[in-house]
Amino acid sequence: MSVKGLFDNISKRPTWSLIPGKHGDRDTFEIKGEVVLQKTYLADVNNYGATLVDIASEAVGQRVFLYLVSADQIDRDTGMGKKGEKTPISWDPVDLPIPGNNRSSITFKWKTELGVPGALLVKNLHNNEFFLKSVTLSAVPGKLSPLRFYCNSWIYPYDKVERVFFSTQSHLPEKTPAGLITLRKQELTNLRGNGTGERKTSDRIYDYDVYNDLGNPDFDPDLRREVLGGSQELPYPRRCRTGRAPTITDRKFESRPLPIFQFYIPLDEKFPHINLSDYTGNLVKAFAQNLAPTLKTVFGDKFVSLKHVNEIYSKGLPKVLNNVMELTKGLVPFQIGKALLNTDDQALINFRRPQIFEAEERAWKTDEEFARQALSGINPMAIQCLQAVEARRLFVLDYYDAYMPYIERINKQSDSIKMYASRTLFFLTAEGILTPVAIELCLPHTSVSQALKKVYTPAQMGEKGALWLLAKAHSRVNDSGYHQLISHWLRTHAVIEPFIIATHRQLSKMHPLHKLLIPHYFDTMDINQAARQILINANGVIEAGFTPKRYAIELSSKAYKHWKLNEQGLPADLIKRGMAVPDSTAPHGLRLVIEDYPYAVDGLEIWFALKQWVSDYLSVYYKTDDALKQDNEVQAWWKEIVNVGHGDLKKESGWYQMESVEETVEAITTIIWIASAHHAAVNFGQYAYGGYMPNLPTVSRLFIPEKGTSEYAAMVKDPGAYLLKSVSSPSQATAVMAVLELLSKHSTDEVYLGQVKGSTPEWTDDEGIEEAFERFSSSLLNVEKNVLERNKNPLLKNRYGPSQVPYTLLYPGTSDLSKEGGLTGKGIPNSISI
Repeated sequence: MSVKGLFDNISKRPTWSLIPGKHGDRDTFEIKGEVVLQKTYLADVNNYGATLVDIASEAVGQRVFLYLVSADQIDRDTGMGKKGEKTPISWDPVDLPIPGNNRSSITFKWKTELGVPGALLVKNLHNNEFFLKSVTLSAVPGKLSPLRFYCNSWIYPYDKVERVFFSTQSHLPEKTPAGLITLRKQELTNLRGNGTGERKTSDRIYDYDVYNDLGNPDFDPDLRREVLGGSQELPYPRRCRTGRAPTITDRKFESRPLPIFQFYIPLDEKFPHINLSDYTGNLVKAFAQNLAPTLKTVFGDKFVSLKHVNEIYSKGLPKVLNNVMELTKGLVPFQIGKALLNTDDQALINFRRPQIFEAEERAWKTDEEFARQALSGINPMAIQCLQAVEARRLFVLDYYDAYMPYIERINKQSDSIKMYASRTLFFLTAEGILTPVAIELCLPHTSVSQALKKVYTPAQMGEKGALWLLAKAHSRVNDSGYHQLISHWLRTHAVIEPFIIATHRQLSKMHPLHKLLIPHYFDTMDINQAARQILINANGVIEAGFTPKRYAIELSSKAYKHWKLNEQGLPADLIKRGMAVPDSTAPHGLRLVIEDYPYAVDGLEIWFALKQWVSDYLSVYYKTDDALKQDNEVQAWWKEIVNVGHGDLKKESGWYQMESVEETVEAITTIIWIASAHHAAVNFGQYAYGGYMPNLPTVSRLFIPEKGTSEYAAMVKDPGAYLLKSVSSPSQATAVMAVLELLSKHSTDEVYLGQVKGSTPEWTDDEGIEEAFERFSSSLLNVEKNVLERNKNPLLKNRYGPSQVPYTLLYPGTSDLSKEGGLTGKGIPNSISI
């Protein structure tokens, strides 16, 4: 196309212009654009020395350079697309690294013979890293719309290596423009690394390892923990390889970094959080609230009454600034921590009243509320229908197989740990609500006792009422542990990490599937490394606050043995548990056995909206099954997920084959469902239900007493007091509550499922995607409307129940929840971001 013809096809004045070439030929253009960056990572603002050097160097000359790379014209010397002229970007020398975006204009000189740019190279000669969000070229000759580079990455100082970013236009491997083929291959090679050496903070290397770093045997032999992954006995998904040295006591374990250092994750997985209260402040509070000695001095070592429990929400904790600052030293900048905690008159911690306790204080004790939470609490994917019963009116929470292999070992850990394996049976009434009919509590045969199976049935008064209250508590302890260790940690956080690693290693950033998946991986590896550091590690929050103690994460390994990807999608999961049956006359071809099953009703609408979006997206790129089978990046990606990332299960059934577009749609929908809706359902209601310990205790400290004993008499005399004596202590309860509050909070910069940033997704400009995404977003807005309408329907009793907690955990949040943040109890983030 001639220059005149190009002008005729652009309705608005372009922001590029012809300038004379060095021989007077009019073959060089000026292309104007905008660079958006953030100067430094908030957790690094203590590094003022490097910042001052950067300010001085900026005053005498530019220190960051960009190059555009031709998509079509190849440099014979390098085999890559030809580079344009070196172009500097600069920032104000006096602009200190404060939170927020910095925007700079930029002008590239570009020769017409180079065609359309397809890549951007960045070189940083500063002493500090900076976060490059995007580069947008307002208009480029030969392209009728802006050319965008969606970077979203840290740029560390390099001597020779230049960072490469591709434009937001997607290319399947066999359709890669000639000038980008070498860059595409080199970038993937760099991201894979060579599998050796200890990773540095500035590395961008994605690799796999087993969970061999949860224990700390060099510090204390009692902190030794089994290696999870790499064996048939204890299989596990892989985590990100860090390459740290082995422990001195046993080389099969990896040493842990000092508390002041984080575990390595690739630098592209660490994102700047602009709002300190969303990130650093909550981290400080989480540690502060985990100060068990302080909690003991405030609340004692046991709860004596429900009134005593209620004091948690009114009493608060005194300030212990020195202890907190010492505990958080190195984890957050000293200046930030001091600012957050330096309040003279306020108590350091004030637990807010959770929803389960807010509207009706005693609702949690009712059988109806106890049963309702199996359908619309924080673990609604555990209940099963007893399919042997033709009427389909009996349902069970069956935790026998999950716990029984470990019960003896769990109970031997301490005199203050006494756990059963439970089965809880429910009946579906004519009103469509569940009522509990029996709880079976089991102990194994040991060298000192016979196997025990006792069944307890509902009662409200007297001895049987006291026994029933305790039986429900033990059932809830089983449920809370299963929820946290399996439904939450294993089935979302742990299983998704290998997908993230494989995506970066095998799918180029210009691959359309990479672009589809990447929003659903945001912050996940960062929160997972934090979990390995303070939550699931030996003597961490989970071990300290949940009954299985040292066997907690090992117990989740046993559950992973039975994990199958093709059972993780909602329809398949419902059918497997007998909670739905195929029915061609029902919406989506599924009929729910319990019509008022909030998790399933809301979830199915989201699932099929998500599946349609994935189908629409992939249909743009794959017109036939052969096109998918010939995509070498997708095939390598899937092979690595099955054989390496989830290698312990590679011989098991349940893996999609990636041989048809239809099957691929199902697989990708499942991955996104796990990272978004499944995680939202098990995560963001944790404080609403677990913030009041008697409703969801995590520790059981006493067996149910035998008749004729003094303990039995004490139970009958005051069932409430004996219940509190039997479950979590004040220090255990408040430490867990602190973490649940942190995990249940949405960030104010959260990106929810189906939200549109601008008029199209930021990560792609491919034709047809904008319209498909808008349809997806619109369908989720309809889901929001339906959720609110169902919650207003008085006939749907499982959506509120006696506690009057509405079911909003699968309210998408597409409309505009992003400004709220906090404990909203609603909204489905794109990713496992907390």
